[in-house]
Amino acid sequence: MSVKSYDVPVLDHIDLLCGDDSSGYVHIRKEHENDWQVLVDKYGGGVNWDDFMEYALAQSVTAPSDGYPIDIGGDKSCYTTPVQIYDKDGNYQSTMNPTIIVSANNKKIITAVPTTDKVSSNCSAAI
Repeated sequence: MSVKSYDVPVLDHIDLLCGDDSSGYVHIRKEHENDWQVLVDKYGGGVNWDDFMEYALAQSVTAPSDGYPIDIGGDKSCYTTPVQIYDKDGNYQSTMNPTIIVSANNKKIITAVPTTDKVSSNCSAAI
């Protein structure tokens, strides 16, 4: 079941599925919920971890940085873009560069990791 669908560069259309332990929302919740929650809490809260994750994911896949998505092998692509973080009062706090891994052949999101630096090596480390 699709949680959310996105029109994206290169792959045209991808889905965030409910998934399982290896991909999709279930995987992201199991493996990265705490990482996303720590980021939300660090900058003042005001939003659920998965709402922020989906916002950052959507920004990354629909308007990726120049040179993205990149092919990381195994029919997988990596997306990222700078995502600005604001506290609940609307004050700018930081910029992150989430790492989003997508199955290119199945056109589904595998994972979303809240990375901060702009290094493409995050792409290989996230799988």
